[in-house]
Amino acid sequence: KKRNLLLSRSKRRKRENKRRTYIYTTMSSNGSVITFAVNGQRYEVKPGEYDLTLSLNSFIRRHTPFKGTKLSCSEGGCGACVVDIARREDSLGRSSKSSPIAHYSVNSCIRALASMDGWSVTTTEGLRKGEDFHPIQKRIADFNGSQCGFCTPGMVMTLYSSLQQKPHSTMAELENRYDGNICRCTGFRPILDAVKSFATDSNISNQVNSQIPFTKGPYDHHQFDPEFPEYLNSIDTSRRLSFNDANGRRWDRPSTVSEALQIASKTQDSSTVKFVNANTSVGYVKAESRFIQQFIDIANIADLHEIKTSDEGLTIGGATTIAHFIDALRSNVQSQSIDKVRSFSSLADHAYRVASVHVRNVGTVAGNLILAKNHGFVSDLAVILLGAKATITSATVQSNNSENIVRNTETIEQFLSKPQAQGEYRIVERITVPWTNGNTHFRTYKAAPRPQQAIAHLHAAMNIEVNQVGVVIGEPVIAYGAVMEMDQPGSHPIRATRTESVLKGKSILDKHTLDAAISAVNADFAEHVAGSHGDGGEDPKHENTTKGPAAQASQKYRARVAAGFLYKFLISVLTTFTDLGPLQISRSISATVDPAERGVTSSTQNFQQVVTAEEKKATPVHKPIPHIASRQQAAGDAVYTDDIKSIKGTLFMAFIVSDRARVVLEAIDTTEAEKLSGVVKTFVARDIPGFNNVAPMPPSVNPLFIDIGEEVKYVSQPLGVVVAETEKIVREAVRRVQIRYKHQEQYLAPVLNIESALADENVKEFKTTFEKSVQTGNPAYYFDLAEKNQLPEGSKLLKGKVHTGTQHHFYMETQCVYAVPDESGVIRVHLPTQWPDGVHSVLSKVLNVPFKQLQIVHRRAGGAFGGKAAHCMTTASATALACYHLGKPIRLTLSREEDFAIFGGREETLANYEAVVDKNGSIDAIKIRGFLNSGFSAGFTGMTIVASARNSTEAYQVENLDVVYGVVKTNTHPRTAVRGPGETQASYVIENIMDHIAHELNLLPETVRERNFYGAKKTGIITDTLTGLGLTSYKAPDGTSIDPYTIPEMWERVKTKSEFEAKREEVAKFNRENRWKKRGLSITTVRYDVGIRSMSAIVNIYGDGSLIVRQSGTEMGQGLNTKVAQAVTGEFLHIFGSDITDEQYEELSREILTRTKLGDIESDVTANAGVTGGSTGSEATVEASRLATQELANRLKPIVSEVLSKRKSDSSSESASTSSSTSSKPSLWRDICQTAKSKGINLQHQAMYTGGSTGGISKGISYHNFGVAASEVEVDIITGEFSTRSVDLVYDCGKSLNPAIDIGQCEGAFIFGLGHWMREHVEWNSAGKHQSNSTFAYHPPCVKDVPMRWSVELLADSRWNKGVLSSKASGEPPLVLATSVVMAVKEAIREARRENGVNEYFNLDAPLTPESIQEAAGTKEDQFTF
Repeated sequence: KKRNLLLSRSKRRKRENKRRTYIYTTMSSNGSVITFAVNGQRYEVKPGEYDLTLSLNSFIRRHTPFKGTKLSCSEGGCGACVVDIARREDSLGRSSKSSPIAHYSVNSCIRALASMDGWSVTTTEGLRKGEDFHPIQKRIADFNGSQCGFCTPGMVMTLYSSLQQKPHSTMAELENRYDGNICRCTGFRPILDAVKSFATDSNISNQVNSQIPFTKGPYDHHQFDPEFPEYLNSIDTSRRLSFNDANGRRWDRPSTVSEALQIASKTQDSSTVKFVNANTSVGYVKAESRFIQQFIDIANIADLHEIKTSDEGLTIGGATTIAHFIDALRSNVQSQSIDKVRSFSSLADHAYRVASVHVRNVGTVAGNLILAKNHGFVSDLAVILLGAKATITSATVQSNNSENIVRNTETIEQFLSKPQAQGEYRIVERITVPWTNGNTHFRTYKAAPRPQQAIAHLHAAMNIEVNQVGVVIGEPVIAYGAVMEMDQPGSHPIRATRTESVLKGKSILDKHTLDAAISAVNADFAEHVAGSHGDGGEDPKHENTTKGPAAQASQKYRARVAAGFLYKFLISVLTTFTDLGPLQISRSISATVDPAERGVTSSTQNFQQVVTAEEKKATPVHKPIPHIASRQQAAGDAVYTDDIKSIKGTLFMAFIVSDRARVVLEAIDTTEAEKLSGVVKTFVARDIPGFNNVAPMPPSVNPLFIDIGEEVKYVSQPLGVVVAETEKIVREAVRRVQIRYKHQEQYLAPVLNIESALADENVKEFKTTFEKSVQTGNPAYYFDLAEKNQLPEGSKLLKGKVHTGTQHHFYMETQCVYAVPDESGVIRVHLPTQWPDGVHSVLSKVLNVPFKQLQIVHRRAGGAFGGKAAHCMTTASATALACYHLGKPIRLTLSREEDFAIFGGREETLANYEAVVDKNGSIDAIKIRGFLNSGFSAGFTGMTIVASARNSTEAYQVENLDVVYGVVKTNTHPRTAVRGPGETQASYVIENIMDHIAHELNLLPETVRERNFYGAKKTGIITDTLTGLGLTSYKAPDGTSIDPYTIPEMWERVKTKSEFEAKREEVAKFNRENRWKKRGLSITTVRYDVGIRSMSAIVNIYGDGSLIVRQSGTEMGQGLNTKVAQAVTGEFLHIFGSDITDEQYEELSREILTRTKLGDIESDVTANAGVTGGSTGSEATVEASRLATQELANRLKPIVSEVLSKRKSDSSSESASTSSSTSSKPSLWRDICQTAKSKGINLQHQAMYTGGSTGGISKGISYHNFGVAASEVEVDIITGEFSTRSVDLVYDCGKSLNPAIDIGQCEGAFIFGLGHWMREHVEWNSAGKHQSNSTFAYHPPCVKDVPMRWSVELLADSRWNKGVLSSKASGEPPLVLATSVVMAVKEAIREARRENGVNEYFNLDAPLTPESIQEAAGTKEDQFTF
């Protein structure tokens, strides 16, 4: 470190230039060399032997030392792979040696290595200088912005690149840069706060970790940022490149359009040629690259980057990136007269919603249009440019006719609708957006599954000229996209020509014209839907792309939205007239036609804990400190399973899976696959030496591989594996495997959901014996009265049905395994898992070997959420099987699509309920009959139904209860526990019952909830006060104590904090004043029971004061290791008593915590490591670690006294001597440890915490968690889209072990729950194929799902004094509080229904979608009146 500081800048440069040059291949066809840098290191790649489609991410991860950049989706859809790329280029994006350095964040997973010539790549490792972390890395870590850490490198590099582009950015600008990054753990809030702390207008404070100082605003780039490599300045990136790969495919980089077309024309089949710039389309049309033989890189053709203005308008070159296009539009808004650019602001704003910043940075406008033209991609740019009357100029040639280049200018509509002719090669040279005039009215619209990075359900652009008397002059354009079937060649945006004809030449102030336009657009829509293309599913180039059913909403919904968009547009035009004549446009209509501007999010985090004087000395327990590995995770130093360096000879593996369901397997033909060079072996069911069952819990059955003659239960069920030398080869080999089934034409349709299973004639096949019931009181009495119509006056019998869908875990790190053979036949299996002992047990049975032959190793998981408890047994068993047979290291990493398809998530739930309530809304009795869909194997669902049944009343008191939940099997992938299993579904059922009661009795929902709190009915308390309700002893329906019942006090706290009563009046006022936007407000609760399972720990002390703690709880982002380190430190501090000063306590606390390392879980060290789940893993491991530490502390006590006495004596002697020096004296802690070691004291101890019982999965301490949240939402009634305006959440965490960690868990859980209720819709097609299998079709929450105002508070002075150090769980219970969002949306819908004249009660299936919200609101085209 000191040497680095002393090196001059010139010396550093010289040393940089002498760094090793890495050459990974041998020869190319003409000596072309790609030269680039990764973190300053020079790489020269001669591409003669590597695949042209190799991604930058694959190169970095497999061929460089840098593993910090992660791979999660391979689609450019999650941001885990983001890196910064930089080169010298001009303002138009053209490479230029004399220009400044330009930086871009890009998705390395879809960036071709062949396009990296001259670029400097920086990953998060490149920001760190020696031991010094970069300010961005420190800030995100210190703000608790890293939990599992898998997304963190991408978050770091997104901010780094953004600040390189614009060092002085505002909070709004920086927050908007995160539209392409997904975090599944944190709920985004701490990341956004860290990001905004660098803004010029930052008002951010680190409210949780306030003890960590930081400076707001921009940092010193000169001091902290890496330098641009000097050697790249000498590279001529304008030179022509040309080379072949080992498969004969060619990559050319010409300098002119003529050269590019000349190269293309030499081929006979135009479908094998692709012009590329950034090639971002590879993330969407994945299979296409396999068929391309000639890539032509047009990124260096200078003319294609030109941006200029003329009398016609703004012209951009075809290679202009979307980001540069947006900049050009906004620049002209500032420089041109307003009348000329009336379309430009709308175009720029809409273009900013295209993909993500990482795609827009390098993806081109022309490339986006070509994707729409050739593949039917739902392109926002195509629609808005069509609406803006843009023209496009292309240069084309025919095969073998390179001299005859034809240039043609046409409209966007002509360009898109004209099919590409065989043998024709086209380059888009330029696009011109015409100027507007003072009569122009232009707007664009988009309805999508989520606010950011989502393909449109429907989008539109509307452009008309209206004179001063209201007559439409000129040619109106009403354009729509996503009308035809998506992702089919020939599908394209359309013009609503009937509507245009109705408007042309007519007065827009004439009501008849307006009404006729709405009618006409319905006809236009119907015409083009009917004319859309077939599914195109037989074209192999379109396999693995998102199909329409996953992302495309119903025709009915899109038709309503199409009419609604036109209605919004016409209203917006009308509002520009001061005199509407006989027309009357009410304020409630005109105020709601435009989207509300979303500002910058704000948040508060509060905690206040009573800490005793003794606890204060036991620092850092109960104190907020960041995740101990967060800085390492931010810097890319944290090692995950797929980061483990491959041993020489490592082979790669992939699954062979079924493509049918409910059929009998006849044969697996691997002949063609095994012909492929590099394929080593295939393994199927007959190769399993032991049991063919990887089910986690008996008597469930889940075969590792389906055997010949057995029934295939679901599409993508594993049938075997292929092992090969590289990832590329193994995936190609799997595609060549042929699967045959018996009597395919006679197979039964797969059963995909609960209702189908219960209705199937073979119901016994799908109904299981798993069932859980809870009965209390005498519910039959009340239902008997209801049946006889003898209920008391005012009492009611209510009946309803609640349905919730599935939810994927979407852990950022997909399932992965690295199995390595060791001596004596031992197999060492590295994997992220929540259940090491479960994996150990299953592998032993599958391989028929004793436990001693297997070593299970877990370090950390990149997210888990229940998905790495059971599902990893399949991947571990398959990988270990290949390792067992071949004796070679085997690596398996599932793609996101494979992970989605093979493994299921949360169980679908269907519950029918009956409730008897009195006239005040108090519940007398409830009956529930529910079913959970386990997929084809029951697995953990038998446990989940127990949670659903036991928590069926949540935080409400129902004394007469009859609940039965059962398990239903279907022909879908096996489901398992997902964060908050069972309780999540149960909460939605009971909250809907509360809502139903409120509707029927015309009461406020919060009033009904209050009247059903524990003790409310008995004490006669209705609405005046809740004081005293939490001071009485109560029991849950299963008989367990729920004391202390803190719901009432938190309820009052939330209502006060959120100003709930005032807000309800504001919401009512807003709803009266807005016809097409409605707000909703709701406050809900959670009661969540947990049990602390057995855990063990081993603590080792070393002579230098280091500690290594190994415990059986698995770290997966929840902060378990951090809490353990805190607890261990605290226990050691106890032994010092009052013998040291407060300052020494602080110094010791910091030293011990810093010297503590949490070791890996290894089955030969931490044997029999049980499940980490249910939110209590941290508590159990903390207590086990404390027990082990206490014994060691007792052994050290005599040593402490001895060392303190000696040091005191030495100090006295030294003070008498002026020549003595203490500079070499070890620290107090190290002195103690060295002394103890020298005396032969045993410095290792193992302990097990059993929860006060014999341990086991259902034993131990159990208790109940409580929380309250109030949420306000706003819903667009025309599109069904929503946003969360505010959330106030208070949670009882007992005496938090670490408030920073626990608040982070609350926030992450809440957003996870919001995703389940509002975003993460999953579909199958009729054949049983999982359709929501990509980031394009499955939508976890994004940054703009974060509440605009968000307050999270841990209950102060919690009365909980049991458990582990009086703490409570935090990982799952707050998830349930997201029901406040969905119930608030329901309130908004109810207001719209009332205005639409619909008053009956309604159910809402979850997750809600824009379509289901719009439909429930009763929105119809005939309501769009003037």
